[in-house]
Order: sequence, then C-alpha cells, then structure tokens
Amino acid sequence: IGVFGKWASGSFHLHVATGTWKDGKPFNNRGVWQGEDGREMAGEWRLGQPYDITGTYEDTEHRLFVGELRQGKPHNGRGIWVGEGSQRMDGEWRDGCPYNAEGILRTGPAGHEQLFEGKWVLGLKQGFGKMTYLSTNEVYEGQWSDDLRDGEGRQRFSQGNEYEGKWVCDKRNGFGTMSYSYGNKYSGEW
Repeated sequence: IGVFGKWASGSFHLHVATGTWKDGKPFNNRGVWQGEDGREMAGEWRLGQPYDITGTYEDTEHRLFVGELRQGKPHNGRGIWVGEGSQRMDGEWRDGCPYNAEGILRTGPAGHEQLFEGKWVLGLKQGFGKMTYLSTNEVYEGQWSDDLRDGEGRQRFSQGNEYEGKWVCDKRNGFGTMSYSYGNKYSGEW
C-alpha cells in the first residue's frame, strides 16, 4: 500500500508506508515519512516508536538524532539521544557505540550492568568519569584512559571499603589509601 501525506499538528503523517496507525501516528509501519521542512525518516516503527530508522529523528521534546536508529537506539550518526532513566548522550555514534560523545550510558549484559557518566573519544572512555556497577553498587570515580581506570581515582567497594589513589591499566598501582569499613587504613605503594 502506498499513501502520501505531510507534516501536520506536530506529527509526521504518512508519506509512503504500509502498516497500522494509532492516534494519527505510525504504530506498526514500514516506509518513508517526510516532514514539511524536508526531513525524512525511512525504516520501521514498532508500537509507535522508531525501531530501525535512517534519517533525522526528533521526538516530542525536540531531542534530535541524525543517522541510523536500530532497535530504537542510535547506531550511526550524530545528535542527542535520551534513553531510559537518566541515560543521555550528546555526540557521534558508530556501530551502536558512543564514538565521540559525552553523557550517561547504561551498558553490560543483564545482571552485570554498568552506568557510566563521562566522555568517549574514538569509542573509548577517556578523561574524568564515574562508573556505577549496578549489580554490586560499587562506584569508581576518577580518570579513564582507553576504557581503563588509569590515573587518580576513588573506588567504593560493596562491603564498604574505599580505595583512593593511583590506578594503572585498571589496577591499583602506585601510592594510595585503602580505608576499611571496620575503621583501619593502609596508605602506601600498591
């Protein structure tokens, strides 16, 4: 089925597509949608949300993503993407990963998820960032280099212990202080 439409009342109306509509918006569709400003999206919508889309996508809160969305998430492109909870990324994506971007992103398999707040350069965590390991509630806050804890940082462990000091290649290395939950401290070289 081929039908033509236009941008009206703040919604993309069908340009060329097949599928179902709900409340004047694509619900389960495949095709091309075009706004009166010339922006186009081509791909698939599921349950009223963009699923596999190529083009410029802007949601009702004017958050913009230009590129490919796959399964409703940025794949390749540039823009501001807002996910569930506090997830928000601003920057460039490649192959489904932040490439040159900054923000908050939840990653990892179910049961071992992590929430990272910081910066990605060439797809790797770089500079100052905060990682929360959701399954253990451990938190690392400090310097990152090439996706590894590297430089000055502080990690709070699930049992209440806390290490503050130097990290090299994701390991405690150099001067640091471990504060134990029962009150003792060790300061020295690791």
